[in-house]
Amino acid sequence: ERPIISFAYDYSDYAKDRGLYIKLEDILPNSVFKTQEEVIDYILNMNYKNECEISKKIKEKYMACEGNGTKICIDYLKKVK
Repeated sequence: ERPIISFAYDYSDYAKDRGLYIKLEDILPNSVFKTQEEVIDYILNMNYKNECEISKKIKEKYMACEGNGTKICIDYLKKVK
């Protein structure tokens, strides 16, 4: 539940060429950083506590279970084998 930094210098090209299930700029409070300078500025000027709260809300919305992802996948694959 730490601040989320989404850095993708080629985000626009990737979205156009490959498509996206979710537009990150719609769910992430700081959109998608496209330059190193934007990332550095964010890190130096963010409200850490506030950003942690935002990350917690995103986690609650998009993550169905907490932890043990590899074990859950392996157990599932063993069942369908």
